[in-house]
Amino acid sequence: CGGGDYAFFITVCFIIPIGVTCLYIGLKKETQRQSGSGSLMMTCSLQLLLVTVQMLSVMRRFDINWKEPFASVLVFLEFLSFDLEMLSVSCVTSMGPVALFGLRSLVIPVLMFAILVVHLCFLLCTRSKTFQGSNLWRTMG
Repeated sequence: CGGGDYAFFITVCFIIPIGVTCLYIGLKKETQRQSGSGSLMMTCSLQLLLVTVQMLSVMRRFDINWKEPFASVLVFLEFLSFDLEMLSVSCVTSMGPVALFGLRSLVIPVLMFAILVVHLCFLLCTRSKTFQGSNLWRTMG
């Protein structure tokens, strides 16, 4: 555990709320524009890319000696696979297998809670009288 591990962990902890906020604002502006099927096509393409990246990251864990162009791609895509070991959580705290499983299980609910907090802050800042649940559900989706 070096200084770079702590810096990466802290950077990720700051980037996640900023990313959630940018996603919320972007989807809010998209709702106001009422764009056509282009955004639907882009969303489907990004979803397919995410699924492919996750499948490739699973393939990297097999004990196979991949040839060099593909091996480098697998190492690069490891970043996008939501792997908690890459964040060096073990440098911040020691965790057993049960705690690590609990942390992995709580990643999505914590992100959903962060989206809810961003939504409630937005409602407070704009002094909205309605809950505007559609914006919340689109961001969580």
